[in-house]
Amino acid sequence: MPSSRHGHKLETFMGDSALLDCDAHQSFGFLNHGYQVGDLSPFSIAGSMYAGNVITVRCEIKELQHPTEGEYSKVYYNDITLADLRHAFEFMARNNTIFEAKKPNKYYLPAAGEWMKAVKISCSGDMKFMGEQKYREVAIRRFNELFLDEDSENKANIANISEQMGFPLLVKKMEIDRSWHHEIKHGITFDPCLNTECVYLMRNMDVSNKEKRWNCVDSKKWDCGIDQTVLVARKDMKDLTTQQVEGLVSYIRDVVSEYMIREDEENESFYSKQVRRGVVDEFLLSTKFKDFLRSSRDRRSRKVIHPGPMLGFLAFLEMGYQQTEISRAGLVGFDLELIRHHFALLCFF
Repeated sequence: MPSSRHGHKLETFMGDSALLDCDAHQSFGFLNHGYQVGDLSPFSIAGSMYAGNVITVRCEIKELQHPTEGEYSKVYYNDITLADLRHAFEFMARNNTIFEAKKPNKYYLPAAGEWMKAVKISCSGDMKFMGEQKYREVAIRRFNELFLDEDSENKANIANISEQMGFPLLVKKMEIDRSWHHEIKHGITFDPCLNTECVYLMRNMDVSNKEKRWNCVDSKKWDCGIDQTVLVARKDMKDLTTQQVEGLVSYIRDVVSEYMIREDEENESFYSKQVRRGVVDEFLLSTKFKDFLRSSRDRRSRKVIHPGPMLGFLAFLEMGYQQTEISRAGLVGFDLELIRHHFALLCFF
């Protein structure tokens, strides 16, 4: 595997059957902690891009002149330097497309502008077996398969409701984590592939109803008994936060779905196109979602701080002030994480 980094020509070698026969390369795993190549698909026994012994050498290719046969190339191998080790690691980690970890990685240096925030919505198995939160913040790269797999069977789908509201969200099912296998062997008393939040997110509210799934989901892919953890990102590649996704899911579940259930029971002609248009206009194209977020924010605010200064706090955060600046301004003793939560909701649009 040849590589060139800033004039450093390197070659990396690994055994042909290493991924099938050997354990994951521990040094690379340590340096690349938290980063993954796409989904956690079991493409090797090792569960890693590199296994067994990996050898990196520095080389130089020179063009030489043979006295009788003309020009030819010859490879010369030189001593490795510390700088080469950095470039070798960057080369080995070149296919990183997603980052998720409890603590930051100090060794991998992501290129500026290549990464964005995204969100995973955990299924019940990830929450039970792995202790994950329902909404998990991750970072993904611009060439993540979420944006590229348009022709694959497991391609990402656009959440119809979010698209109509003006911020299309791409949603893609993740592979079931390997660690589940050990847990399932001991027997389970619950459904590990339950993820009702992603089902709400994927509800279809297309007024034209071309697919005949108004207020429903594609049952071949969603709400089919295997709704594992999903990855969610903005199609426009802007940052997406857990607060924003949680706010949207809550709105669909607590406001839109409740209205649909109530009207469906009382109105036999509820599925006419005119009524469908009215529902979309009222709930997706109006200010109801913003009002819902603002109401949720205010309810949380009353539990911690007086609602009066909230706009002042948001102004400080919007200008990029850190905790020290807020303290200097005399705004101490407040829950800064809660304030950031409110600000993230307001920045959805």
